[in-house]
Amino acid sequence: MLRQRIASAIVAVPLVLWSVYTGGWPFMLVLSGLAIIGWKEIQAMQSEPDSILTWLGGLFLIVVLYVAWRWPEYVLASLTFAVFSLLVTLLWRYDSKRWQTVSHSVSSFCYLSLPLVHLIWLGNLPGGWRWLILLLVCVWCYDSFAYFVGNLCGRRKLWKRISPNKSLEGVGGGLTGSALAATLLLAWLLPELGWLRLLAFSLPFGIGVGILAQTGDLLESALKRTFAIKDSGQFLPGHGGLLDRVDSILFTTPFVYYFLKLLII
Repeated sequence: MLRQRIASAIVAVPLVLWSVYTGGWPFMLVLSGLAIIGWKEIQAMQSEPDSILTWLGGLFLIVVLYVAWRWPEYVLASLTFAVFSLLVTLLWRYDSKRWQTVSHSVSSFCYLSLPLVHLIWLGNLPGGWRWLILLLVCVWCYDSFAYFVGNLCGRRKLWKRISPNKSLEGVGGGLTGSALAATLLLAWLLPELGWLRLLAFSLPFGIGVGILAQTGDLLESALKRTFAIKDSGQFLPGHGGLLDRVDSILFTTPFVYYFLKLLII
């Protein structure tokens, strides 16, 4: 399992980093492709996913992301149109069983679209690729430190009912990893800061990223338990589905965007 995880990361991480650094259309194409895969995974969790909703929701997801990239002031309008259109589609195809998918479809669309919109906005900030790298590295460090520390010395369960393998020791290791990554990267990105100011920014940033990364992971674990599945899909060998890999990033992105926008940039 560990070898598969490492091999998949060797393939996936350079592609993601290249698209982030390049920006523009390469970044949008990679992000749109990942968004479609995530949408299909979250729809496939249902025992009988609606093919029209899967197709229509994927289309609207790409439209919302493109609007966020080109015309960010119209994101709310495009998101509102997309959600209302999904609701009208459900109403048009009404039957008692299908109508039970309303909350799942609408909440799933918002669950994916809102963080991805903030991810695009984060990339649109001055020096945007640097802030995207900051986000990704801090989340990856949290996940990696939490995984290895939890495996080595995890004893006390974090939330056994939702995620029985997560431990408080792992969370402590993850928070240490994300705070350390934030400190090192912000020292590189903002060399004009003194050490006191650097720590005043990096520690709450790193800890906040870690807490929200773990919250995103727990949220997706709860979703999988609701539908009685182990993985959201088989996107990456050793890692499960795409949502299993990006759940932490989804929940963390808005925090990173507003932290940087309000306190640093």
